[in-house]
Amino acid sequence: LNGQTLTYQYEVVASFDATVPEPGLACETDPADAGAFMNQINLESDSGPDSDYACAEPLSPTVTKTLGSVTQDQDTGDWTVTYNLIVTAPSGGEVESLAYSLSDTLVGLPTGVTRVGTPTVTGPTALNGGTFTAASPAWSGAGAIGTGTLPVAQSHAFTVTQVVNV
Repeated sequence: LNGQTLTYQYEVVASFDATVPEPGLACETDPADAGAFMNQINLESDSGPDSDYACAEPLSPTVTKTLGSVTQDQDTGDWTVTYNLIVTAPSGGEVESLAYSLSDTLVGLPTGVTRVGTPTVTGPTALNGGTFTAASPAWSGAGAIGTGTLPVAQSHAFTVTQVVNV
């Protein structure tokens, strides 16, 4: 190579088997123990062999669901209930962005409470450098809301709205 450096970069696309109870997702100090996304390189040359390794641990986005607001329409007596859904990509790690699929199901209502119309979801309020594709057909109270990507340390915020009558 006469003093030249060759650099190779590759992308790993992986999925995990949900039936595996404790997958090895942490990098180990000994490359023989593998774990996470372990990669070892081996080089053979006229001056002898060499090797090195690198490891990256997978990250997962998180989701929180909190009560947004509860307001009553004084004319109809109906109540509008909102929930906030926030999907967040953690900071750190060796990844640039994370992909997610978001779904939600509104649970049954207490006796004497009925839904008025179809529940809706809006958002994300800002893409923050990510992407989002709404599910088709549109979410109506159960199932897929959509899929998105998020850069690390960024969030997508959604609002679920349901009108009920008591």
